[in-house]
Amino acid sequence: CHDLILESLPNAFYVIDASDYTIKVANSAAKFGQLPKDATCYALTHKTDRPCSSAEHPCPLEKIRETKRPVRVEHLHYDKNGNPRNVEVHAFPVFDNEGNVSQIVEYVLDITERKQAEETLKWELAVNSALSESYKPLVSPWASIEDMTKTILDKAKGLTGSKHGYVSSIDPNTGDNIGHTLTEMFKGQCSVSEENKRITFPLGKDGLYSGLCGHSLNTLEAFFTNSPKTHKAKRGIPGGHIPIKRLLSVPVMLGKELVGQIALANKDTDYTERELEAIRRLAQFYALAIQRKRAEDAVQKAHDELERRVEERTAELQKSYRERAFIRETFGAYLSGEVVTEILASPEGVKLGGEMREMTVLVSDIRGFTSATEGMEAPQVVELINRYLEKMTDIIVSHEGTIDEFTGDGILVFFGAPRLLSDHTRRAVLCALEMQESMKELNNENLSMGLPRLEMGIGINCGKLVVGNIGSEKRKKYGAVGRPIIAAFRLEEKTRPGEIAISQTVKERLDNELQIGSTWSDSLKGIGNTAIYQVIGMKGELRLPMLEKECQPEKPLHFMIEGKSSKL
Repeated sequence: CHDLILESLPNAFYVIDASDYTIKVANSAAKFGQLPKDATCYALTHKTDRPCSSAEHPCPLEKIRETKRPVRVEHLHYDKNGNPRNVEVHAFPVFDNEGNVSQIVEYVLDITERKQAEETLKWELAVNSALSESYKPLVSPWASIEDMTKTILDKAKGLTGSKHGYVSSIDPNTGDNIGHTLTEMFKGQCSVSEENKRITFPLGKDGLYSGLCGHSLNTLEAFFTNSPKTHKAKRGIPGGHIPIKRLLSVPVMLGKELVGQIALANKDTDYTERELEAIRRLAQFYALAIQRKRAEDAVQKAHDELERRVEERTAELQKSYRERAFIRETFGAYLSGEVVTEILASPEGVKLGGEMREMTVLVSDIRGFTSATEGMEAPQVVELINRYLEKMTDIIVSHEGTIDEFTGDGILVFFGAPRLLSDHTRRAVLCALEMQESMKELNNENLSMGLPRLEMGIGINCGKLVVGNIGSEKRKKYGAVGRPIIAAFRLEEKTRPGEIAISQTVKERLDNELQIGSTWSDSLKGIGNTAIYQVIGMKGELRLPMLEKECQPEKPLHFMIEGKSSKL
């Protein structure tokens, strides 16, 4: 019976003697055929003649000897064909009568595909980060060609692990290839002239560039070679130049015009197709930068005097551009397109320096999010919170609320800025009602996807806040500060799942429109004794029937009698 159970397991299962690493029991998935007598775990899975352990891949048996506790480690095993596989080893100790570890039981999961997917995602992130970080210096009107090529070279070397390289541009007048960057190849190991830190690769009389580095310029095709001596374009290298062991070269094209080159050399390991593709993408960024730089240089040469006269006006336009870009970046993700367009059309309507304004604050938070997501994988947790935030954001934007920040699984929203809203309090309450109503649909979707049910509490307060561009020159955002925000957070803390709690001020503003469930008085930290009202709907508008049901049996309701807090 035990043998049948073991053989039914799809993954490798071992029982290993802790004293000499010999395998005592193994299923078919672990044996790779007939298990040799006295076979050791390291010989079978690692193809070595001694136990192997490292900081990156610790030996589970040694870890259990040390801790006497079950362990889970990632390791590198070889399959029956000798191919390396990433595995996750779950190991458990077996103790003898004296409490010593006599054997360990291992269950091995193959995670190669997962690791490969993780590696692919890490690579894409690295490439996208390099492109993103390259964008600012490439589009900066103050960046020189040397600044731009240095940025490109740094990112290219970082992505590929190349020791040397250069980034160049083609002189539009002569066709010569002008290298603008130098690495240690030129500074320390190479005696080729480095006058002005620029090296020229001249265009030959035959219209071709010489040597291996000129191959991609002549063919207009990116390539790499991990064996330069056998490449068809090999040529002797100039005196003083270090040997080229590996080379990757990408021509920089602007349409059909050759405008530059990115060349990398002497990576410790072989270059790959994905690295070539990454440098191609970097070259596209660089081509646009060259195009911009050429245009700037042409304008500079032809209109020096004109630029001097308009310098002051240009500075004003640049400031306006930054402010408009800041406004669009700040509000674009959290406001409707119509509101952002209106703000940009009338930028004087947003005082980035800050102003006092009457506003309404909404604070929401998921109840028991940590316990609800306990045991879930990180991607599932991210999917769950993103689905929640996406639905809530759509509702908030539809009511013209401004999302100040996402606080983990909570949201801070204010109504009445940057756009002045005469009915900001009413919008906030309607928004809260719709948010709570939408949780039913969201939870139905979550349950169908195997995700947990979520419940939310909401607090609403209104009052005068300081709103504007808050922060420092290096890091700032459009936001609001003030005591009413603290009160909104405290109100939210007093809610049960599915409830909306409002302050006395909110009730007074909308007294004839609100449908109130229960009322009670409570002490709010930092605020003091406060009347709290549970909103279950608005007359003629949205109503939350599930709150009416909750108002009866499950938990005691609060109500006000002569200003004192009582419970029903």
